Amino acid sequence: MTTPTRIIDTRDGTGGSATPFGPGVARTIATGLDPGARTAIVNLTAVAPSADTHLTAWAAGPVPATSNLNLPAGDTRANLAIVPLAPDGTFRLRNNSGTTHVVIDLIGSYGDGGWRFRPVTPTRTLDTRPAGFATTPTLVPMPTLPTGTAPPSPTSPASSPPPPPTSPCGPPAPPPPRRRTSTSPPATCANQVITRIDPDHPAATLANASGTTNAAVDLIGYLG
Repeated sequence: MTTPTRIIDTRDGTGGSATPFGPGVARTIATGLDPGARTAIVNLTAVAPSADTHLTAWAAGPVPATSNLNLPAGDTRANLAIVPLAPDGTFRLRNNSGTTHVVIDLIGSYGDGGWRFRPVTPTRTLDTRPAGFATTPTLVPMPTLPTGTAPPSPTSPASSPPPPPTSPCGPPAPPPPRRRTSTSPPATCANQVITRIDPDHPAATLANASGTTNAAVDLIGYLG
């Protein structure tokens, strides 16, 4: 795991290009990961595409007939993707239709050895309904994790917000300024999240960027 790092944002030129992805356009994405990394853990966000579209991420070669993120025109959505890397630590990203801005946050990587994913019985560790929460970070307990474990892998749906929020998950305060779930009112969207936790008191912090929203978090496993 690394501190979440924004490696691409076509809205402001982060990563080298301030041009949105056009229809059928594929670009090579540099991750800056160590040579031992085999796959990258990234959060992919498409921002207000001009047509219904999907994004596909892969290591190299011909584009696969799969997608990592699907969304309708005008929407903004994020999805966690685990992407194989080319030997030089890059991967390819393609937009299928219309034009769209793209934001990519690097969350971590997998290599040879190290942590293993350890599933647990899916457990709801947070549900703010019906009260909801605004922009004050909310503590998310992870009671089924043993003390001293690695980051958990929760899913985090956000329910019916007013203005468009983003929900970065991170270790206890301050949360990193990187989105993990993006929704537009009054949508309900979910995304898988891999986040660091306090190793001595298994918990994470969930922050809503704007407006008020309900949120539910289900713990499905951890790395250790």
